[in-house]
Amino acid sequence: MFKKPKDILLNITIHHTVWILVIVVSLIAIIFIPRFGSGTNLLNIIIHMIPLGLTIFAMGLCLMSGFFDLSLESTYAIAPIFAILVATKWAPNFPGIAFIAIIITIVVGMFIGLINGILSIKIGINPFLVTLCMMLILRGLSLFLIPAGIFNLPEAYIFLGNARILGNALPINVLFFILVTVILYWIMSKKPFGRHLLAVGSNERAAFLAGIKVDRLKISVFMIAGALAAMGGLVAAGRQHAVLNSMGQGTMVLMFAGAVLGGISLKGGIGSISGVLGGILLLQIISNLITLAKINPFLIQVMYGSVLLVALLLQSLRVKLRQFIKD
Repeated sequence: MFKKPKDILLNITIHHTVWILVIVVSLIAIIFIPRFGSGTNLLNIIIHMIPLGLTIFAMGLCLMSGFFDLSLESTYAIAPIFAILVATKWAPNFPGIAFIAIIITIVVGMFIGLINGILSIKIGINPFLVTLCMMLILRGLSLFLIPAGIFNLPEAYIFLGNARILGNALPINVLFFILVTVILYWIMSKKPFGRHLLAVGSNERAAFLAGIKVDRLKISVFMIAGALAAMGGLVAAGRQHAVLNSMGQGTMVLMFAGAVLGGISLKGGIGSISGVLGGILLLQIISNLITLAKINPFLIQVMYGSVLLVALLLQSLRVKLRQFIKD
């Protein structure tokens, strides 16, 4: 049975707006800045979107569940910082410490998520306030632990962010990002966890009455988000061959913008991994164009603020258009 035209329009408007924008912006960029379309530049866009992209996925999951996690930008820094301190300062002679440090990075991210979840869900403190406090605490710890940064990291630790295959043509982190994206898409589209997550974000009370273990699910989302942010920091550390106390600082606006551009509602219950991926890509395309166009660096924050404003406007228009088409 064929879908009605208004149903097709509704589907495109709600679920694929960001991909339409990606195509339109890319075509305009190729016309006015031809080197944008070069293979080298396109690969550069993909490589540079990965660290922040992982944290945008993390924020996306939180927003779909109906809450914010402001601590992600600091988790992005403190997880690799703590792991590298263990590997280079506190236990440098421990067998296999460089590989263990990779595991420590992810575990630290999950532990931070667990603390956020317990304080927010079990104790009942507002998630916004909990994660705001955690963001400040973790950033302060980052500054305290490594005032000047740590360089010359172990080879095993930087492998994920630095290694290449196929004659140095394909970075390992691209394959890693694809793997993470596929896993998240599979979970959100095919597994009960994904359906339950959206149900909780849409109506927590109804989800509870339907038998969904709301508290356990939300704490799990906090932990997954923490792990994704830590992975982003791990990739970034590998790419820059260093851990810095400023890693991730000021990226909260971009996390929100990427998620909202991808079609996620700030009220929860609406969103998809494919949409968030489009938001991540669109953000990086814009960042790349800022560099290629040699825009005054003092205007970059203006650009990013404008992107977030446009993202919020698009979200509002999507809601209004969906209601108009349904009526």
